[in-house]
Amino acid sequence: MDDYDRRVFLKLSLPGFLGLGLALPALAAQAREAAALDGRKREGGPIEWDAFIESVANYAGRRAADDWAEEKFVRRVAAMARRLKIDDPRLEEAFAGYVNKNPDWPEFEALHHEQEFQVTLIEFEPGEAIAHHDHPQINGVICCASGDVGIQNFDFLPATDDRPMLLKQVGDLRCRAGAVSTLTSEARNIHALKANAFTQLIDVFSPPYNGERSRATRWFELGDGPYQGIPGVYECGLRAG
Repeated sequence: MDDYDRRVFLKLSLPGFLGLGLALPALAAQAREAAALDGRKREGGPIEWDAFIESVANYAGRRAADDWAEEKFVRRVAAMARRLKIDDPRLEEAFAGYVNKNPDWPEFEALHHEQEFQVTLIEFEPGEAIAHHDHPQINGVICCASGDVGIQNFDFLPATDDRPMLLKQVGDLRCRAGAVSTLTSEARNIHALKANAFTQLIDVFSPPYNGERSRATRWFELGDGPYQGIPGVYECGLRAG
């Protein structure tokens, strides 16, 4: 290093280095977003797996930001999921590895897991179902990669002393390839699924499941018909998972 270089370095070292240090987190976030955006451009074309994961990581990682909101998060991830390139090699490899190990129950394969979110492949044989259950403090985006599945979503009605636990149906979707269903910790959080054909779902949950959240999951048994004849409202009780 010559004298000129040393003088410039020493002159900039204290204020410049401190300023650069303060700017690094923002620069890193911008670089991460730019990398994710690179896969999202091309005038709304398909998004490759790596770019999809980068984008979800960016959105999920901003949970502490003032402008972060659950509905905003699931809408953004849902928009990305609709454009996910299903024939991406990573997904094709996962699809090709399907084995029906559990008759009458779907197969689950972890595709990605990190501190803020997880992505899971769920594959159903025709007629397989997952009964009504909740997702404690979790936001979810469910993308149908192939097949045909019915998804019903419910919210709790406010509890009172003079009536049983009630659920109100707020969604009834028949999802085929490219369709998306969402839930937040407060809205549409309880759902049930039943496959009408062989079906592959790509689920994004944020935050991811851990031991505590898994243990807190509740399973529900709904009454045979609407509660007191009220359309879409059902009495429910807890049952073993």
